Amino acid sequence: MSNITKDDNIISANSKNEALDFIMSNCFKSGFGALSKTDIDLILFTAILKYSDDNKKSDFELSKYLQITQQRIRNLREKASVKYPTLTRSEAIDEFLEKCEFSKVEETYIDIPINNIVIKNEIEAMLDDANILLHSQLNPKIFRLRINDFYELSILLELYNNKNLKKKDIEQKIIKQIKTKAKKDNDFKKRLEDGGWNLKDLTASTLKESLLKGGLSLGVEALASFLPGGAFLSGPAQSFLYKISEKV
Repeated sequence: MSNITKDDNIISANSKNEALDFIMSNCFKSGFGALSKTDIDLILFTAILKYSDDNKKSDFELSKYLQITQQRIRNLREKASVKYPTLTRSEAIDEFLEKCEFSKVEETYIDIPINNIVIKNEIEAMLDDANILLHSQLNPKIFRLRINDFYELSILLELYNNKNLKKKDIEQKIIKQIKTKAKKDNDFKKRLEDGGWNLKDLTASTLKESLLKGGLSLGVEALASFLPGGAFLSGPAQSFLYKISEKV
């Protein structure tokens, strides 16, 4: 891995003018000499994120290139995401879905490796906006979901993709689809009932209870039961459901 003392080509050749404009406008916005070294470092770091040839460099790669610690890289990423956003929410969702391909099931949890703190913060913000608290995870590079978190995030991704929908409408469709499959598939019905599901009185609130009672594998199977036939989820939500169901 090259470093900043040997390689001056981290900024894309086609983007050098844009990068320079970004740096100059932000460095002198408050007046010449008004910014601290920390402020200038953040502007230069953001320019690298926005205009590099490969803007998906890992924390490790950036650490080697800039010759600073990975922890400082994470701190700079987080600060840049607030002051000089480098990713839209749509872009963060796309990158989150890419990472889902590397997810692992650990007992009752789905662990998704996310090195980029900006992506992690954007997805967590979606849950925070809906008053959903994630299970705490000591490893900052892991995005951990329980089955009820997985269910909620699936719905939020669908709402993000289809602004005209309402949460209760999606929940009702999910419940209807699960009940329909259970009527047609006795084995599926038996697995749900053995897992503590009360199909007869299934509602939005009892569905969440059933998901937790039945556990991760059964919950993902139930939520993925309407794929691929009769799928009503679209875009990111459908991709999310597909990728996680393959891991369980």
